[in-house]
Amino acid sequence: MRPGGNEQQNSEEQVKRLRAEFARYMLALFLIPSPNSSIEFGGEAEAPDGRADVLVLKNGNGVVARLFIDQKTHRPLMMTYRDFAMRMKTLTPTASGRGDIDKIVKDAQSNAPMREETDMQMRFSDYKAEKGILLPHLISITVGDKPYEEWELKSVKVNSPDLTAKKFEKGD
Repeated sequence: MRPGGNEQQNSEEQVKRLRAEFARYMLALFLIPSPNSSIEFGGEAEAPDGRADVLVLKNGNGVVARLFIDQKTHRPLMMTYRDFAMRMKTLTPTASGRGDIDKIVKDAQSNAPMREETDMQMRFSDYKAEKGILLPHLISITVGDKPYEEWELKSVKVNSPDLTAKKFEKGD
């Protein structure tokens, strides 16, 4: 979000970003494109720990993300995309109360630099079987080379009775 834009502009931008985020998760977790998106084979990539096939997710605005699939295990390894990294700042209220917080927020909004999109990486690891389906239980996001966000999934419940590992087997 950019400070100073009108509310409708900010709301439309948020909807675009949320749709792109949803499309990325659909691709990473289910290997299917979201509505109004498509997947193309983007070639191969090589890293010190192996080779990966690259899937490119596109929508009407262009490339949304690139998903790297391990050629040996066929598991998603990493997704790269561009997005706005949210800046986090801890505010410590003083004893003088609400007036100080309002002033801090107003100053932060008026002095905030325009944010730019940045390269982000989402890595998937610690795969465990849930109803026979291997799912990542650790998802970490980096901005540049710096840790940004990490999700550790303690448990995953597959709540579809007909969604089993057999559904993912190659047919004749």
